[in-house]
Order: sequence, then C-alpha cells, then structure tokens
Amino acid sequence: MKKIFNKKNHFVIVITCFLMLAAGLTFFSKTFYYSRLPEVTVVVPAGGKLKNIIEGSSLVTYQRTQPYYSRQDGYCKAVYVEEGEQVAAGQLIMELETDLETVAALELEQQQKEQEIQLLQLELQKEKNMNPQADTQLGQEIFRLETKLQELNKTKADLEADTYTSPELEACKLDITYGKMVHEDALNQLEAGTGTQTEVNAAIYQLYKAQNQYDACLESLKKENTEAIKTSEEELAALQQESTSTGADSGYLKTKLQFQIENAREELNQIKANRTAAENPQLTAKADGIISGINIQPGNYVEKSTLLYELAADSQSYQVVIPVPAEKIQYVVPGNEIQAEIAGLSDAIKGTIKEIKPWGEDGGQYQAIIWLEDMQENPVGRQAQVTITHTGKEYSAIIPKAALKKDTIGYYVLAIKKSDTIMGEGYIAQRVDVDLLDSDDELCAISGMIYLEPVMLTSSKSVVNGQQVRIS
Repeated sequence: MKKIFNKKNHFVIVITCFLMLAAGLTFFSKTFYYSRLPEVTVVVPAGGKLKNIIEGSSLVTYQRTQPYYSRQDGYCKAVYVEEGEQVAAGQLIMELETDLETVAALELEQQQKEQEIQLLQLELQKEKNMNPQADTQLGQEIFRLETKLQELNKTKADLEADTYTSPELEACKLDITYGKMVHEDALNQLEAGTGTQTEVNAAIYQLYKAQNQYDACLESLKKENTEAIKTSEEELAALQQESTSTGADSGYLKTKLQFQIENAREELNQIKANRTAAENPQLTAKADGIISGINIQPGNYVEKSTLLYELAADSQSYQVVIPVPAEKIQYVVPGNEIQAEIAGLSDAIKGTIKEIKPWGEDGGQYQAIIWLEDMQENPVGRQAQVTITHTGKEYSAIIPKAALKKDTIGYYVLAIKKSDTIMGEGYIAQRVDVDLLDSDDELCAISGMIYLEPVMLTSSKSVVNGQQVRIS
C-alpha cells in the first residue's frame, strides 16, 4: 500500500514539473517572440486647429521719418543734438564749417548767371525791336511742341518712378485694394471654419491677377508715351526745318529766349540759396519732432547730397520690419495682431500688421511692416522678437507630421489594430489611405479614417502593412 502511494506522489511530481516546464517554455517563447517584433509608439488622431507661426527679429524704428541732406561740400564743425532727442522747429541741429572756396565758387557762378540773364534780355529786346510782328503761327507751334515734349518727358519720368496717375491706373489700384479685402475675408472665413482653402487660393489668384493688370496697364502707358515722344520729336524737327522765313524764325526765337530767361532765373534762385547755405552753415530743425538718426560726426568731411540726419515727426509711433518666407505669406494678413518681445521690457507688446510688400532684388521674398501699440517708453534701437500666429479652422483628425507617410500611391498612416495570433492577443500595423487637408510646422490635418484609432508614430524597425508589432 505504501509502495502504491509513493508511485502516485512520484507521478504527480513528474506531471507538475512537466506543466511548469511547458509553461516556462511557453512564456519564454512568447517573450522571445515579442522581443523580436518592431517596438512602436502610437498616437490617437484628435480634433483641433492648426497653428502656423512666423517669427522674425529686427530693430525698432520710427514709423515716419524725414531725411535731410547736405547742400554743399564741407566739414562738420559741430553736432548739437543726439539721437532720440526731442527738438522744436528752428532749433539748431548741427553746424558745418564755412567752405570759402565753395562760397567763392558760388559767388562767381551767381555773377555769371546774372550776366547770362542780362545778355538774354538784351537779345530778346533786340528781336522785339527788329520784328515787332514776328510772333507767327509757325513759331508758336514750334514752342507748343517743345512744351509738349517737356510734359511727355516728365510723364516718362513719373511712369518709371511709378508716381504717375491716370483713371486706368487708379481703377487697377482699386481692384488691388478690393483683392486684398477679399483675400483677408477669405482667410478670416477659413479661420472661422466657414470657408475653404480653395476660396483662399482663389482670392490670392484674383489679387495676383489685379496686380498683373496694373503692371500691364503701366507698361501700355509707357509704350504710348514713348510713341508720343517719338512722334512729337519728328513733328518738331519738321517744323524747325520749315521755319526759314525771317518772321517765323524771329517769332520762334522770341519765344525760345523768354523760355531761356525763365529757366535761368530759376537756376539763379537755386545758386543764391546754395550760397546762403554755404555762408550760413548752421542747420536748424524744419519742424517739431525727434532726431531718429545722425549720419555724421564733428570732423567728418561732408560731400554734397550726403545724408546729415533724419527727423521723426511723430515720436510716439514705432514699427518693426521682418522678413516673411514666400511659402508663409498667406498666413500674414494686414490688420491682424502680433506679439513682440522687446529687449529690456518684461511684458510682451502687441502690434498690428500694417503692410506686406515685396523685398529683395530676386523677388519671391516679402517684408511685413508691423506697427507697435501702447508703448509706454521709447523702444527705438532695441531688438524686437516678433511672433505672428495664424490659427486655422477646426479639423476632426489631427496627427503629428511624423505619423503621416507617403509613397507613389499617396498619403497613408499605419493604424495599430488588435489581432489574435498563435501567441495570443497582439497588434498588427494596417495601412489606411488618407488625404492631407492642411499642415503647420508640427501637425497635419487628415481625412479618410472611418474610426479615430491609434496610428504608428515611431518604430524601432521598419514596419510594413500587415506586420505584427508591439506597443512601447
């Protein structure tokens, strides 16, 4: 009986050891199996809004300044003000040394111009005495054409400087202004969730179209002006060749002499002004304001037309100008608020985007002009760090950019789904094709997922569709 009992105990022990060994082997096999699977981190798509951020830094300056230039050569004798100083109209700003050679040269130039005018007046009087009735129609027509050519050349200069105005150009400018308003409204609608990116793109296209129409109109006016100048020059040459009679020549000559006298008088007035400035080299403020910049120091040699100083009429208006990448220009909307951190100030400053303008010789670059608000102290010359934040509309599925993948077929994510395997419950990566709706620097909005389930963010190894993985 005792022998039978011992056999039973021995059998139980053997069975127990076998089961424990099997369990251990199973656990070890399962652990070993899972350890060889790619380890992934996951993220669950969530609703929200994208934020595009544009950052830039620049020195704070005044919004509006007036430059003042030297009217003759010489040395700077003294500067009586400092940058940032408030000045009143008539206040002494700086003094240049009297250049005796310049004064003598201007005095001689004045005498020569006065003699020139006297000779022209004598010649005109001579023509009047010789031919009192010589103001012929031909002479008047020649003078008219010369006057017209002067006006056409003035128009040409205005067109080149883009300062010419006409009903056609004004209409194009109105279209540009309207296009900016439509663009801004489309961006606001997109941000509020009631508009689409397609509408924003259409507004951008309309704005560019209006700008192109303005450029085309400007080029057309330049072409018409060039042709008119050529025609008038040809007509004038023909009339001058025709004016062979003494009366016609005399009538034209009288008109020409009168014109030369008027020009000489204007030149004489300018010479007198330059001489007065050279003899009295003290420069005073032309208006109330604040000195926004001084370009010379005592002892510096100053050439004619050198920038001396700049005066800001409004000492309470400040601005910052920062570069904006072309790919982010749609997120910079005139009228929107910004945040700026200014060196030396503890609190952030609010500002408003005033204007966007092209920048750089190669094109494709832009500058944002930002006006600062509610400044309690003068920040001019300090470094400002500007942050422009554009918040888009609400999306139902937003994921990190790292979770979005792309191949020749298109965009997709790897959804991590639970799955039963021979080793028990596990996870499988399954491809889900999606559409990219929008993105910012870190996140992207997608559509195409029926259920918002975890998607793979990172993995320890390369993962393909249908592969089993383990979650970190």
